[in-house]
Amino acid sequence: MLTEAGSTLTASMFRDIGNGARIEADHIIGDLLRRGREAAVKTDLLQVVYTHLKTYEARLLNQPA
Repeated sequence: MLTEAGSTLTASMFRDIGNGARIEADHIIGDLLRRGREAAVKTDLLQVVYTHLKTYEARLLNQPA
């Protein structure tokens, strides 16, 4: 279902970003980074994703009301 052409299913974080809403970068990607460190698994790409999400969060918090 997720990969079918024309599928409208998306990840909730993707929808949140599209709607300018708050996201759970620390809870989701941060947790994966922690688990990767504990398992001695390379997490280079996850670190890039995390950095982008934290930038999004910082911009969201600094928007004028």
